[in-house]
Amino acid sequence: MQKVELKEEIETLKVIAYQDNALSGECLSGFEKLKISDIPFHSLYHKKDKRFNLVKSSHYRRVVYVEWKDDFQEIDGEKTNASIDLKQAGCQRSIGIYIKQARIRGIKKLIGGLFVKPKSKQEWDLGGNLLTKDIGTAIPIIWAQGKLANEEFSNYLVLLALENVKSLFNSLKFSETLSLKRELLLESARFVRFVHNKGFYHDDLSINHILVETHSQNTSKNEGKFKFYLIDLDRGRFFKKVPFLRRIKNIFQVLRSFPEKVIGLSTTTRFLNEYFMIDRTTQNWWERKSKLKSIIFYLKIVSFLKMKKINFLKR
Repeated sequence: MQKVELKEEIETLKVIAYQDNALSGECLSGFEKLKISDIPFHSLYHKKDKRFNLVKSSHYRRVVYVEWKDDFQEIDGEKTNASIDLKQAGCQRSIGIYIKQARIRGIKKLIGGLFVKPKSKQEWDLGGNLLTKDIGTAIPIIWAQGKLANEEFSNYLVLLALENVKSLFNSLKFSETLSLKRELLLESARFVRFVHNKGFYHDDLSINHILVETHSQNTSKNEGKFKFYLIDLDRGRFFKKVPFLRRIKNIFQVLRSFPEKVIGLSTTTRFLNEYFMIDRTTQNWWERKSKLKSIIFYLKIVSFLKMKKINFLKR
């Protein structure tokens, strides 16, 4: 099934009110006909449905992938329960979307939700801000909250699926050559620096939350042959300037999540050199070594506070 690139068309759409039975929120114009209430979240874990793919399921969270077509034809002999006016949304063929459900359980969380912004709304705002700052992420098209039949009070976020991407973890683990792996490593360090320089801090920046598109004509300010995307943004936030210790924490999270066969002292050194541009900003060899040692010292402190035993810090 052929996909389309929607970013340019989506950016021209207006944000309007979204209403679906007991759910209310906001959406991009053209997607108000998408009915979240038609997706059987409660039964997908026990009963398979050809139209819906349950990607993730936990006590508090579910993620469902759905394929939508603009001609609303039958899919595998079954008609879709809902429809999207894709032509109005600027799409001529088909799209893939992810619907994220965050269930709110317990009286305390329900009461607490009255005083804070819903998670889906937080990620909606963060995603829009990232895109305006030229940082790649999945385009949010709907956020909503409410209580549906057979469901608990929940937040919902609908995102356009990113095509031709895989996680940075898998990209590094299954790289065909060592040179490609090193190039990917250096560009990922530049990407993390780029994100921080734009003022964004991701509180759970593992390399499973960084997606990579290869063989792309990357024309963004984040230069390179790879295009990177951030996902799972609900724990992120913007700063005027990301504090140094928060930068260190993100670097720690990235290095900690590298595949075992990739991580090592040389890998750590290359990543840190590229992120902090040590080789380009420090001419004296002794100063470069001293600066690198001080950075690794901070990483050890973060490692100690997290009570984690990280192999690359022991070598």
